[in-house]
Amino acid sequence: MVDESEYAWVPEPAPEPRRPVLVLLQSLAVLLAGVLGFPLGLLWQQLAPNVPVLIVQDGAVYNDPQPEQFMSGDGWFAVLGFSFGVVLAVVTWILFRRLRGPLLIVLLAVAGTVAAVIAWKFGRQLGLDAYLKELHSAPAGTELGKPNDLRVQLLRWWPPAVEGVLLLPALGSTLTVTLLAAWSRWPSLRAPRSTGTPEAAPGIGPEEAGGPAFS
Repeated sequence: MVDESEYAWVPEPAPEPRRPVLVLLQSLAVLLAGVLGFPLGLLWQQLAPNVPVLIVQDGAVYNDPQPEQFMSGDGWFAVLGFSFGVVLAVVTWILFRRLRGPLLIVLLAVAGTVAAVIAWKFGRQLGLDAYLKELHSAPAGTELGKPNDLRVQLLRWWPPAVEGVLLLPALGSTLTVTLLAAWSRWPSLRAPRSTGTPEAAPGIGPEEAGGPAFS
């Protein structure tokens, strides 16, 4: 005969309380992660190959009518941006438990998009001044390397619009948080308040859990 007590529903213990001031400070910390776009842009420009340019009498032309380096630049930005979003989501999930839920998704989407825009704007300027200086002083026949830039992107300030690979950090972070939430053992996504006593498994009495029996 099946003992129905073994399958009795056990309510979730009370989760850690949300403290408004702490939630606000942690939210600002997540948003400030957008400044990590500066090292992200530096890494992108270091990995993305320069576009070969040939100096001619009338100015400069690409060595190839359709340089593959542009595709490589977009590809590197996509890989780095998505990976950045995944790492950012995991770190914030571990450090900022009180933000878990829809709030964390929104914060990560904003921080990831800000980081992507900063990485693009900052990375595309690295080495550009030196390139422009050589472009105006090099003789015809000289081959130069133009710093890479994105091609699959759209950024418009008003009305606001962001598209293309600039959205991949936000996509990586929100997707990761969604998966972490799906695997969480707590419906509230936050661990219960510590009571100082070991928790017995659902449906197991004191004797089965290894504790003393009391009548």
